[in-house]
Amino acid sequence: MRKQFLFVIFFICFLLVGTACQQQDSIDLVFDNCFFIENNNIYTEVANEVEFFDFNNKIRLNNNYGYSIFKDREGLNKISTNVIDLTIGDNINYLLIEDSNQNKTLYTLNIRRLPIHTVSLYYYDSYESSYYSTHYEERNYIVEKKFYKSIQVQERDRIDLSKEKIEREGYSFLGWDYDNSEILEDTAIHGLWKANNYTVTVINGSETIKYTAIYGEYLKIEIPQKPMDFNDNYSFQGCSYANEYKKEYYYFDSAGRFVSSADWQPIRFTVTKDITVTARWGY
Repeated sequence: MRKQFLFVIFFICFLLVGTACQQQDSIDLVFDNCFFIENNNIYTEVANEVEFFDFNNKIRLNNNYGYSIFKDREGLNKISTNVIDLTIGDNINYLLIEDSNQNKTLYTLNIRRLPIHTVSLYYYDSYESSYYSTHYEERNYIVEKKFYKSIQVQERDRIDLSKEKIEREGYSFLGWDYDNSEILEDTAIHGLWKANNYTVTVINGSETIKYTAIYGEYLKIEIPQKPMDFNDNYSFQGCSYANEYKKEYYYFDSAGRFVSSADWQPIRFTVTKDITVTARWGY
């Protein structure tokens, strides 16, 4: 008989605990759809221009529950209007829910006001550091990082760089090293380039020889064979092309090296289009 009595008492307690758990689980917290609730944490993000968050009419509680919002975990600094002034970044407050039996549940509120981050666009340029007669072999040049522009972006936004294109002589712009991910902090993005290829056509009598010139690389052509009808005493004098009107000058010396017209030193970065030069023969 005693065992039966104890079983009945245990069963009643089990039902009461189960009912209490059901009541606790039945707390119906209703916020805007942007809210994320996990365990006792409530989280949302708002735009940078939002200066306050009003909880009035944004929370619904069943079973005669009441709530209060505090600035501190201890519940000493109550926000009587249920309106939170927001600063940039995380805004931590506390939501206290209390039932008719004074059972309390504390939630952490994080209303994150999204900050603005700076996206800086850069590109790399290169130039000769000095000039020497063996420079075409050493390829001694400097790469320099240059600033293009900056863009202000709200955190978690993505940016459209499809219209941001940089013109650079001798290169084709391939785009930016950006994978369309969310911007979460100040970010540096770099432009991607590919050196252009140009065709250099050498006219040697009735013969036509073609070379590929890569912008930024030194170019040296093979000394062509002397045409059959040329004097035996003639030697290769190089190749040239000049357009005075457009101020365009292209020279290859007697060794076949692409050179400057000023000091006849091997140069880079000069061929910027398809060109045709004529081999010169003479004494």
